[in-house]
Amino acid sequence: QGLIDDKFVVARPQRRSARRPVTKDDIASSITDEAQQQDTNPSGRRGRRRSPIVERRERSLLENPNAETTIPSSVEDKVSYVGKIFEDDPHEILFMKRLVNQESLFGKAPGTYNLTGDVGKRGSYGVAQVDEVAFDAVKDKLANPYSTIHKYIEPFKKATGRDLTTVKYEDLKDDVLSIAFGRMYLMQLTGNPIPADIQGQSKYWKTYYNTKAGKGTAEEFLNTNKNL
Repeated sequence: QGLIDDKFVVARPQRRSARRPVTKDDIASSITDEAQQQDTNPSGRRGRRRSPIVERRERSLLENPNAETTIPSSVEDKVSYVGKIFEDDPHEILFMKRLVNQESLFGKAPGTYNLTGDVGKRGSYGVAQVDEVAFDAVKDKLANPYSTIHKYIEPFKKATGRDLTTVKYEDLKDDVLSIAFGRMYLMQLTGNPIPADIQGQSKYWKTYYNTKAGKGTAEEFLNTNKNL
């Protein structure tokens, strides 16, 4: 799972634009809104992005402005947390939730956190079941200032306190890091957008993440995520 196919051509996604660094407060304040958008807008479409500052002001009577933001406890909410750092759209976050559910049942599948195989070829590991070959590919791209994912180093560090460039494969036992490296693997691999519908997402997962070498099928992805 997560093996690299040399046939794929790395392309720079066109839709992303530079924005100010995302902070912990921005992420925490928007996780609830993202979940509500999924309930009311299952197609994954969204309107104009609202300012996180405006959203925080609207909830100011319910929140303690001096409270320290913490990383969510559930794996599903951690996917949302990481998605906000990467400025993913709601349907992209939903896809990553389905991916993590398919790969590890949100960390509940036996062997999720077991390291197996020879060093350099270990995997799959963590909630996103990233293998070591894919992990190394992401690390190489993070070191390249012209890559599509280099720009996320600072926002991720500001939000989580972790430097992506110093992460080791063994560190993917941390759910947030596993999710982040799974997402960045797809970013650096293909410029093809994540489909908004589950049928398209199942094929996207099989093509780019599970790959021809994986035993999974698009039908299995659909069955696993029929309630998500």
